[in-house]
Amino acid sequence: MVGLFVEWHPVFETHALVPGDELVIYTDGVIEARNPAGEEFGTDRLLDVVRAQRGQPVDDAVAAVQDAVRA
Repeated sequence: MVGLFVEWHPVFETHALVPGDELVIYTDGVIEARNPAGEEFGTDRLLDVVRAQRGQPVDDAVAAVQDAVRA
């Protein structure tokens, strides 16, 4: 959100992608989703789902993440 923080010093990095690399972009709504017990989905769980989908079609990987968050 632009203008949310008075002082914000982002870190910029450059990474080259090579054939076989996969880039996953997500919002905080994924990792901050909570179950009925109030536990967040979290980055570790997201990474587990993403790694399990490595090499699968993008639509299938997205569906797997959505299903895991809903579950």
